[in-house]
Amino acid sequence: MTLAGLAFTAYYDRSVTGDPFLIPYNAYNARYLSAPNFIWQKPYPLRTYPTFEMTTRYTIFRHYYERSRNVPDFLIGSCKRVAEILATANPSLRRPSWINTLRLYAALPLIFALGVNRRLVIAAIVFAAAILQITWWPQTHYLAPAVGLFAVLYAGGLQRMLDRGDGLIAWSCVAVAFALALAAWPEAFSERAPRGGRMEVTEKLSGRLGGQLVVAGPECFDMVFNAADIDRSKIVWAHSAPDGLQPLLDYYKDREVWRLSCGPPLELEPLRPALVRNSMPLERDIFYPYHFPGR
Repeated sequence: MTLAGLAFTAYYDRSVTGDPFLIPYNAYNARYLSAPNFIWQKPYPLRTYPTFEMTTRYTIFRHYYERSRNVPDFLIGSCKRVAEILATANPSLRRPSWINTLRLYAALPLIFALGVNRRLVIAAIVFAAAILQITWWPQTHYLAPAVGLFAVLYAGGLQRMLDRGDGLIAWSCVAVAFALALAAWPEAFSERAPRGGRMEVTEKLSGRLGGQLVVAGPECFDMVFNAADIDRSKIVWAHSAPDGLQPLLDYYKDREVWRLSCGPPLELEPLRPALVRNSMPLERDIFYPYHFPGR
């Protein structure tokens, strides 16, 4: 089974990158990143990017990497990171709610776990220190490798509370943790429409017949990105090219064209109707996998 998995991975890598030993993630890093994955690594050469969004985003990453190598900035950033890690250690509602304040009570057994097994505590500290070495802001899935470790620590803390005669408090912590999980479950798996200008434009254009082309102004940040099969997308997003709009308009004769100004306020102005009909089935925006109300 292991050999079959490795063979499939090599086949997949070769299909994407042309090299069975080069995974897409590393190919992406070599092409686009100027900041390494860890703050103790040497920076990569500065890159030039084809779009405004990529230039802005990767410049932010580079500056964040450079600041993280400065001790005061690293300490400030680490405090914010630890606070965020602790905030995601227990279930919570996405919206502000008094229920979220109970997370600290549910985590009480972790304090009692400090005296249970020093090796486990040291391992947890080492893991947390390793997370802080990552250049990028920590995401929830970064904590996945330590789930078993923290589960053992939590159980050890519960056992210590029981041994001390604090059984009522211990079981109430477990009950609160389960109650938080049950309260957070529906929201965690609910289809929630993202907010923002792109969401607003997508909602306006998704109900129109045929394909749509949105030409965003230079002030529109984080608006222009598309699915892999651009020509089959319901909405195609673009910036003005250096040689003007005409090549883009000629290519997409079968689409309505709109000019987007991000102001504020956000303004969507029709530029041109579709010149020819297109019967090819189009795919809705994969970045917003939900159905608008009433559609």
